[in-house]
Amino acid sequence: QTGDLYPAWAKLAGRGVRVDGYALRRDELLRSARSVTSVAVAVRRLAPDLVYVHHQHHSPGALLGGKPVVCHLHLPPPPRRSAQEDHALRRARGLIAVSRFTARQWSESLRIAPERFSIVHNGVDLERFAPTDESRRQAVRHALGLPSDRFLVLFAGRIDPDKGVDRALETARQLEASQYHLAIAGDPNPGSFRGDPAAAR
Repeated sequence: QTGDLYPAWAKLAGRGVRVDGYALRRDELLRSARSVTSVAVAVRRLAPDLVYVHHQHHSPGALLGGKPVVCHLHLPPPPRRSAQEDHALRRARGLIAVSRFTARQWSESLRIAPERFSIVHNGVDLERFAPTDESRRQAVRHALGLPSDRFLVLFAGRIDPDKGVDRALETARQLEASQYHLAIAGDPNPGSFRGDPAAAR
């Protein structure tokens, strides 16, 4: 799936190659084997100096291409992972984590040295996101229909089980509604809900 970030990636890349999957799946062994092969073939054909993968799920197929792989780890290790992902991550040329905490979690989970991780924090565009004064804050709340007399908690991100939005909702239910308000900004990703748009909403 290309996703809503594809146009931004397309501006950076000189070429796009569509692949259908990155790892073997027991429930679709033949189809997933073809997908993994297509990734390896694409890597060999394009002959890059380095393959950057944006998620641990992408690492197995990329590794089979025979080129150095660097994997960017954004989230903590999931409680259940495939052996092929662990194998690919251990063999990756480099591992990037968004925080020291995330690096430590993966280091312990994979049983590899923390020195193998580079820390690259998520960036913020300070021209777009900068502190403002109280009158502006109140005007923005009013324009968005948000209460001005309560402590406002904002969840901003993809509506996805991995992001923990369900925990934010459960926490909000336990807080005093007259003092706290939870606002959620983001689009549901049906791909994270097994392609079910109703579940994503």
